[in-house]
Amino acid sequence: EPVKKKKFFSLPEPQMMKFALICFASMACENTMYDWGSVYFRQVLQAGKGLSTFAFVVYMVAMTTGRLLGDWMTNKLGILSLLIMSGILVMTGFSITVISPFPYLTIAGYILIGFGVSCVVPMVFSMAGKSAKTNSGAALASISTIGYMGFLFIPPFVGFVAEFSSLRWSFACIALLATLIL
Repeated sequence: EPVKKKKFFSLPEPQMMKFALICFASMACENTMYDWGSVYFRQVLQAGKGLSTFAFVVYMVAMTTGRLLGDWMTNKLGILSLLIMSGILVMTGFSITVISPFPYLTIAGYILIGFGVSCVVPMVFSMAGKSAKTNSGAALASISTIGYMGFLFIPPFVGFVAEFSSLRWSFACIALLATLIL
């Protein structure tokens, strides 16, 4: 009996591609903050190490709090409403960060980003897993693979753009990328 050759990677079904792009954007925004959040404070806002660390911690606390409240918020608002709100929070947070010359206002932007990215990936996985049109295991595998590409490839892109223009412009690009969540 002939053995079927399995693909190493397959793209999500067309109806699942939107979920993959949302995951890509959210994970890109999240890892940009991990890798560049403190650097942004030091280089762009000329803040000291203590304030830069504080800003990063505030971002992480907001993201953790959002994850802890995620199920409650999803039950209260519904996945689609919460996903739209999350996209708006991420875009608004990055926009504030890019526009603001003030460290404490920028920290407010970081809080919005943290809350915004906190539940996007779990919500997307939940929606994709409930789809009756595809094999949920294969769909989740391909969606998460594309999502992790955003996690891995976008932060170096931020550095590349910053090298040729500025870190502020790099964060502006990420604000635009956040529109994919919507």
